[in-house]
Amino acid sequence: MTKEKNVERNKKKKDVRVLFKEDCKALTLREISLKGLFLKVDELLEYTLTGYFDRRQLLEQIALLDSIEFARVVVFCLDVFETIDLTNFLDDKDIDNELSTNLRFLAAKYGPKYHQTLDEAINEYGWRNIRYSVIQNSDDSYLLEFNVYLSNGSEVIIRDDAESMLQLTSFLIDGLYRLNKLNAIDQEDIKPVAESINKLLDNKE
Repeated sequence: MTKEKNVERNKKKKDVRVLFKEDCKALTLREISLKGLFLKVDELLEYTLTGYFDRRQLLEQIALLDSIEFARVVVFCLDVFETIDLTNFLDDKDIDNELSTNLRFLAAKYGPKYHQTLDEAINEYGWRNIRYSVIQNSDDSYLLEFNVYLSNGSEVIIRDDAESMLQLTSFLIDGLYRLNKLNAIDQEDIKPVAESINKLLDNKE
C-alpha cells in the first residue's frame, strides 16, 4: 500500500472516531434515560443476532429506538470490538461514564456474536481463530496440531509432523503467489510472513 493510501486510510479511521465522540457528546447533552434505552437495544440485539442480519438494516433498527447518533455509537462499538482496546478507548474523559459503562457491557455481550454472524454472512468458510500445540508421541517424536475455527462454527483439526506441515505451508504460499498475480497483496501484510520464515531459517526464538 502506498504512503498516500495509508494516510487516507488513517484519516478515515480518525474521522470515524471523531464522529463517535461527537455522537457521544450529543447523547449526553440530551440527558436521555440510558438504562431504559440500553435495555431495548439488548432485546433488539438478542433477537437480531440469532441469524443473518444486514449491518445497515441493524443501524436503522437501532436508530428507531432513539436516534441515528445513538445507533452509530452502538454499531461503532460492535464494529471495532475485535480491532481496538475498547475499554481504554471508552475511558476517554470526554465520554460520559454511564454511557461508557453501558457500551462496554453491550460490546462484551454481543461483540463476539456480532462478528461471528457478520463473518459467516460474508464467507462462512473463512477462519475466525487458530490455536496450535506441539504433541509428543510415546516414541518421543513430535507432531504439530492446528485447530482452525471457521466462521460457520465448524472446527478443522490438522495434526502432522514437521515435514508435512512445511509442505502444507509451501502449498499455502504457492496459492498466495497465484492470488497475488490476480489481486496484488499489500506488501505490509506479507512482511510478517517473511519475518517468520527468516526466523525459522535462523532457528531463533
